[in-house]
Amino acid sequence: MKHQVKKVKKLGRSGGARKALHRDLMISLIDKGSIETTVAKAKSVRPLLERLVSMAKKNNLASYRYIIAKLGNNTKAAKKLFNEITPLFKDKTSGFLSIKRTRIRAGDAAELAKISFTVQLPKVKPVENKGDIEAKKTSTKSKKVKTKAK
Repeated sequence: MKHQVKKVKKLGRSGGARKALHRDLMISLIDKGSIETTVAKAKSVRPLLERLVSMAKKNNLASYRYIIAKLGNNTKAAKKLFNEITPLFKDKTSGFLSIKRTRIRAGDAAELAKISFTVQLPKVKPVENKGDIEAKKTSTKSKKVKTKAK
């Protein structure tokens, strides 16, 4: 008889691959705010990320180190979690993420879902390409030259 068996959704992967999948999904979700994945993956990553948000709300060194360890030494995602995401949840104690079923994928008929934070994250302006910046600089210089010539 097996008593107190620990049930884990294996997602068709070994332990290390599953851990890497969870880590990558959490990093993507922190960076983008919402992602579309299969329902099984969304359901398996939600409790892990909710635990990280709860830890980040404590805002101390131990929780920062714990989050860095869980995110695979990704300090950029950890800082975004601490500085931008957790202040939005200062009144909530749980329910930081929501899962909404979206569609069925055409290739393998897998059910897809959108997992996102329950509050809207602030939008970040996209960085312009260097070529665009140089083009703007040259266009302003040519205008200045023309005005001096007159």
